[in-house]
Amino acid sequence: MESTNGTSVSTESQGTSRRLRKALKRDAKEIVLNVFNYLNRTMSQGDALARCESMTDKRTGATTDPKLNLKGRKAVKLDDDSKMALRRTVHSFFFRNEIPTLKAVHAAIKENEIIPQMSVEVMRKSLYEINFRYETRNRKSVLTERPEIVAWRRKYLREMIEYRRQSRKIYYLDETWVNAGHTVKKTWIDKNVVSNRQASIEGLSTGLRGPSGKGQRLIVTHIGSDSGFLEECDLIFVSKKGGDYHDEMNASCFESWFQGVLQRVEPNSVIVMDNASYHSRRAERVPTMGSRKSDMQQWLREKGIPFDDSCVKAELYEKIKQHKPANISYVTDEMARQCGVTVLRLPPYHCELNPIELIWAQVKGYIARHNTTFKLPDVKVLPETSIQLVTTEAWQNAIRHVVKQETKMSQLDHHIDTIIEPVIVNFNEESDSDSLLLSDVSGSDDE
Repeated sequence: MESTNGTSVSTESQGTSRRLRKALKRDAKEIVLNVFNYLNRTMSQGDALARCESMTDKRTGATTDPKLNLKGRKAVKLDDDSKMALRRTVHSFFFRNEIPTLKAVHAAIKENEIIPQMSVEVMRKSLYEINFRYETRNRKSVLTERPEIVAWRRKYLREMIEYRRQSRKIYYLDETWVNAGHTVKKTWIDKNVVSNRQASIEGLSTGLRGPSGKGQRLIVTHIGSDSGFLEECDLIFVSKKGGDYHDEMNASCFESWFQGVLQRVEPNSVIVMDNASYHSRRAERVPTMGSRKSDMQQWLREKGIPFDDSCVKAELYEKIKQHKPANISYVTDEMARQCGVTVLRLPPYHCELNPIELIWAQVKGYIARHNTTFKLPDVKVLPETSIQLVTTEAWQNAIRHVVKQETKMSQLDHHIDTIIEPVIVNFNEESDSDSLLLSDVSGSDDE
């Protein structure tokens, strides 16, 4: 058992009964831990545990066996929607001219119905995963995004403005899933939004409950623009796994479908997509330090880069780093370029900049409302029907909303500079120590 003061207690060494008993409720667990911590100040761990069990048995009528009843909470794993909502929560502080801290953000997510409740440490880890960092100096702290993510976002927004100025046709691509047993629920809904239709117009997406891991699902891939979904470009297949639907798609399957899409889009058009692994197979795989020595040597030979056969891996890798391409090239980007089409990639966890997300909300809402049998054979016919019912007007409304989001994002980065710069400057003036990344903040993860 791990007590609240960090003391490790072995149940087997103390002879505690291992027979199964009724689990304690949360309040009772807190009482048991408080009693144990109090007793452990004045007696040995074994005596404290025995005395604690004796005392709490009389009060609760249940065992205090920590191995059985004092388990920690289940690990919290956020899905993409929750991660996006978490990022937007941090951004909301900047729009209010406030500095986001871990404590303040944790308080804010307690009021968010989309983000699962979690400890500060789990939230810290999740923020690190979505590219935030935590800087602290002399008891002052602030959450900031990694500079490369901010730069990526700025580059994306500038390129989008330029493509619209050039009147280039812009298509939006994405995948989603449909579970036969899911029902409608509201997600990411503003308090002033009272209907799914209004939520879709406002860009506050509505959808289905997250995958439960049970039952089969349909994976749907499609592409559309201000003219609606691109005809005969839907890809719908039955999921064979119970995990993340992203695991169902692979680069080979996606690229085969994408090749057909490129034959149907307008020349000189732009395709917006995210950075899913199957969208991002590299055209050239550059060896890393973890690669085989023979692969490193082969790469150098193909590039005509001289090296000595006596070189060890570290030396070969230094040569590779000096000559590797400055920009990563992806297979899908090259396929598009050969067809006179440009691929524009969204920054990580910026789904609100892709209007097809709002369209999926309408599609899935229709499926949920018309799913009466909750059987996959009956559900299979619903995606095609719901896709056909999405109007050009709905797409145009979604795109107009995203344009507003893009403007808001541009303003956000200026807000961040205005709020963060004085703090960071003070940090640097007050201390020469390096900032702490979120991954380096002390404390264990809540499992």
